[in-house]
Amino acid sequence: MALKHGITVKPETSRTKEAIRDQLKDLYLKASSQNKTEELDSEVLQAVLNKEVINKALITLIVIQNLPFWIVKWLEFHVLLQLINPKVDGHVTTAHLAVSKKIYNL
Repeated sequence: MALKHGITVKPETSRTKEAIRDQLKDLYLKASSQNKTEELDSEVLQAVLNKEVINKALITLIVIQNLPFWIVKWLEFHVLLQLINPKVDGHVTTAHLAVSKKIYNL
């Protein structure tokens, strides 16, 4: 319908899902006010990391932007990654030779 008539229909979220989401938000806010979210936050940050996807994105960035392979050795690069997700440590290679191997294996 969207292509032919220009109509976009957004799927409705069920009332149950909305209630669950609201309750989770409330529980998180309550835990946050008591400074008890560190473990949950850590698990969430860790869960979103996918080493294969991260490496593929890194290789794509290096190749497309013609960056040097040794970007993976730059302190500033790793500081940036840690600022984005503090749990990224160990998910990105620090060896420029590993970059060339990953490019060769594409």
